[in-house]
Amino acid sequence: MLKNSKKIKNRKQNGFTLIEALVAIAILTVSIAGPITIASKGLASAVFARDQITAFYLAQEAVEFIRNQRDENNIKGGNWLAGLNVCSNGSACTIDVQNNNIKNCPGDVCDVLKYDDNTNFYNYSTGDDSIFTRKV
Repeated sequence: MLKNSKKIKNRKQNGFTLIEALVAIAILTVSIAGPITIASKGLASAVFARDQITAFYLAQEAVEFIRNQRDENNIKGGNWLAGLNVCSNGSACTIDVQNNNIKNCPGDVCDVLKYDDNTNFYNYSTGDDSIFTRKV
């Protein structure tokens, strides 16, 4: 009888129980899921920041185009709004810097800017639709 109780004790100490294995798997899952979640949120924040910077530069480009047009009109001695009268009546318009074109937006709904992979510029004529619209 003494031999059987010794075998039972040895058998219990040899391996993991099902509960211990489940707890180990749960701890491993939590330790892996945390860093993956942090990395995915960091990547989403980086994409958002990139889009914000691109939007800022597109807006700055439109403002610089208008300032340049105003300055050229002033140098020529004409009305400083010459060429900008499409936008001066309070309606929205688009500015295509690549083609030096100002166009009125029908119903204040402006076209989507296109991104040209060949030139790496945004415009309204060539390329794939981007997520940006520019309304001046």
